[in-house]
Amino acid sequence: MTLRSIADEVSALTGQMARAQAEMGARERGYFLPDEDDRVRRILLAYRNYRIALFEIIHRYRELDEFDQAEEQNLAFLLAFGSAVMLFNWSSLLVDTYRDIPHIRAKLNEADARFGMPANLFEDICDSLSNADNLVQLRDAADTFAGHDDWQTSAAVNGDFAWLTDEIARQYEQVRRSHVDIFRGHLGRRLQNLQGKAKQPLRDAGYMIRSWTMDVFGNTWLTLADYPTVPEPHIDSFLDLMQPGDFFIVRPEQKASTVFLPGWWTHVALYHGGTDNLRAAGADRCRHVAATMPTLGDDSLVTIEALAAGVVCNPSERTLRVDHALAVRPRLTPENRLQAIDNAFGHFGKRYDFEFDFSRSDRLVCTELLYRSYHGLGDIAFTPVKRLGRPTISADDIAAYIMRTLSDNTGTFELLAMSFKTPDSGAEFLTGDACRQRFETTVNA
Repeated sequence: MTLRSIADEVSALTGQMARAQAEMGARERGYFLPDEDDRVRRILLAYRNYRIALFEIIHRYRELDEFDQAEEQNLAFLLAFGSAVMLFNWSSLLVDTYRDIPHIRAKLNEADARFGMPANLFEDICDSLSNADNLVQLRDAADTFAGHDDWQTSAAVNGDFAWLTDEIARQYEQVRRSHVDIFRGHLGRRLQNLQGKAKQPLRDAGYMIRSWTMDVFGNTWLTLADYPTVPEPHIDSFLDLMQPGDFFIVRPEQKASTVFLPGWWTHVALYHGGTDNLRAAGADRCRHVAATMPTLGDDSLVTIEALAAGVVCNPSERTLRVDHALAVRPRLTPENRLQAIDNAFGHFGKRYDFEFDFSRSDRLVCTELLYRSYHGLGDIAFTPVKRLGRPTISADDIAAYIMRTLSDNTGTFELLAMSFKTPDSGAEFLTGDACRQRFETTVNA
């Protein structure tokens, strides 16, 4: 489960925070060494990415009325409320760790355009966590959790979700201990008003979670608006043009849909076409594809990409839940195209790399999946860029590389089509010269 893997990995991140605090000598020295600067930035970047991943879970499960069965509503509430509690608790831990260390606090407040980090981020988090109304809303949702026996009696909860009820109880107790003294008077008055009231319906609890997350974090990193999407006729046109081994570069204007490296283009996904197309291309005889195909089910899953949930296969509608999309064809031999597809499927099921560490291959970001699938095949040679002391490749780096090959007429890539959302909320489907010209404006943006 994505939430469980995030919980495990953030536990490791808290250890990194403590070690960084103990080991760095900037306080005595009066300044950061370059590797120390990168270390602080990496911690904040990882925290930011886990935070966005939790938002994605909350956004996915916050509308409880969308689930018909009571048990489904129970599990959706657990996932959304559990994510909210973890988000609040881990944000509090970040603040408590560095609030009283002026040199690190100042570093965390510095803007970093490379990763879309605004100035005064740490102060914004502190202000959000010190808002009494936010804590009261979280407490209201906790009362709903405590007031329902369904969590313990549901077979699903006692199975795969039993760990989550324990984790919610543990983490919420930490939140309560950390903040109850500050807000005791405010909470006491609010809780007195709650006494004697009937249990709140689950839909009210869902509203509390939705309202709380919007108030606490909605203006800092992303909004929880409805997901954008490429128009359905454009999706059909893409699928008519594409072949297994092509790939998408995409941009959502709202950033709730995925965890990404920043830039104009923010995400990439390899197109494999689904089970029928894989068989037609002969990819079903490739080792990793053959091992994965039984898990794909019907023919609706046509892309493979690295998201917060890990390396997964998705339908086109999920991958193209964005504002802008570009379809690209690497010019490879049939053998190399099959190799690229099989390389990608060799990473199926791996976790997402929230720390963007290209030196390890057991966890991947979206661009690293593309890099490990295509690099070295034909004339394709991606060049990682060092950021925060680590080699990385962003979606913008890939777009710039494609543009360079088009300008040099090396024939490494072909632009198939672009769906581009216009300011009036319409969308253009561009091919040929129009596609290239529009793409060039995005690379130079």
